[in-house]
Amino acid sequence: MNKKFRFTIAVKTALASVIVAVLLLIMLIYMIISVQAYGGAFRTENDNFKNISAIEDSRLTWIGMRAEESKLATQVQTWELTAVGADNPNATAVATALERVDSDLKQLEASPLTGEQKQMVSDMETAAAEYAKRWQAFITNVSTDRVATAAAADEFGIWQTDHAYEFSDTAAKLLNTYGERSQNAASLRDKIEKTAIAFAGVLLVVGLVIAIFSTKRIVNSLTRASQVLSEGMDMLAEGDFTVEVPRVSSDEVGDMSEEFNSAMGRMREGIRSTVVSAQEVMGVTRDISEGSRGAVEAARRGADYINSGAAAAEQVSHSIQTVAAGAEQMSASIREISANANSAAEVAKEASEVAVQTNETVAKLGESSREIGEVIGTITAVAEQTNLLALNATIEAARAGDAGRGFAVVASEVKDLAAETGRATEDVALKVEQIQLDTQAAVSAIEEISGIIASINDYQTTIAAAVEEQTATTNEMSRSVSEAADSSTTIAENVAHIAKQTSELADRFTGVDEKMGRLSGQSQDLVSRLNELKH
Repeated sequence: MNKKFRFTIAVKTALASVIVAVLLLIMLIYMIISVQAYGGAFRTENDNFKNISAIEDSRLTWIGMRAEESKLATQVQTWELTAVGADNPNATAVATALERVDSDLKQLEASPLTGEQKQMVSDMETAAAEYAKRWQAFITNVSTDRVATAAAADEFGIWQTDHAYEFSDTAAKLLNTYGERSQNAASLRDKIEKTAIAFAGVLLVVGLVIAIFSTKRIVNSLTRASQVLSEGMDMLAEGDFTVEVPRVSSDEVGDMSEEFNSAMGRMREGIRSTVVSAQEVMGVTRDISEGSRGAVEAARRGADYINSGAAAAEQVSHSIQTVAAGAEQMSASIREISANANSAAEVAKEASEVAVQTNETVAKLGESSREIGEVIGTITAVAEQTNLLALNATIEAARAGDAGRGFAVVASEVKDLAAETGRATEDVALKVEQIQLDTQAAVSAIEEISGIIASINDYQTTIAAAVEEQTATTNEMSRSVSEAADSSTTIAENVAHIAKQTSELADRFTGVDEKMGRLSGQSQDLVSRLNELKH
């Protein structure tokens, strides 16, 4: 968005400076042109002076040359012919004068000339050349021959009569033209000087007027603005915050007025907000003061309660420590019971193992009795077979008669032995059967004993486990009671510390109440002073 252009102080100052600089530049350019023109006029005048000097020198040289010529002419007229010649001093002076005149004319020819002056210089060169030619012809014809010399002298004299003053007259005219040029150059120089001085004076006056006008405008603007701001500051010093200063310009000074008014508006809002905040602070401080007084009373009551709680906590700690000592003793007794129960369980386990081994031994005994019964059965069968064989032998012996009488005796003995063996075997069988019955009864009794011992072992294991669990529970209870004792001691110490801090807190709340009272008074004073300000 384009902002509207304003003539600020910087723009005004810069514009005035630019105008003055332009005027100075114009004056400088004009002075340079004037100096160049003045230099041209001076150079023209200098060239004129050089040319005048050359013309005057050639004219005077020409006059001197004519004097030397006259001396030589006198010598000719007096017929001092031996003295006339190329080596004659007068002739040499004339030749030197002609060379000097020729040099002066070449200098004039090389300088800036007008058309008229160029023609005059050309006429002078022609006259000088003609004179030189005539002079050379004359000096060449001078000899001891008087007739020839007289003829040459007459011819040169006649030419001299007609052209004697052509060179000098032309030189005089040329000098007159340079006099006019010198006057014109001097007049031009004077005119340039006067014009330059007048123009510089005019530009200087214009620049001073512009500078004074710009400075006056800026100073007046600053003066009006400073006066307005000073009046506003005086009203502000008197406590009037409703002051507003008018904008006196569109530059930075005017911006200062707008910013001053804006700042005063913010200050008025700030004062109003401060008054409201101070009033709120007053209300809050009163509430805090009342709350702090209630907090002091509550803190003191709390301190009393906490002190009572501290005494009770100390008593609880002592009781828990007593319980902890009893729990430790009970834990020791349970550990001893657990050890005895574990020992009894171990003995019951060993008895159970012995009963099992005994049962196995008795079972093996029953097996052996059964095997003995089987052997006895075999023996009984052999005895019966032997008895049968003895019977058969007896029968055969009876058949054999006397021849078989000895065999009959043997058979009879064998029969008796077989009968005795049968009886013995029967007795053994009865005893073995009784042993088997007793063994079976022993096995049953041992099995019952093993069951009872196993039950006892199970009960002992259960008791040991229960005792172990009770031991762990008792240990945990003892540890918990011990920790509770430590915790109760810590609680008692903390409660005592809290009671101390609560008492200190009550003292601090008392200090807060006093400070809040002072803050409330200061807030009231601040509100009173702010209300004194006009806002």
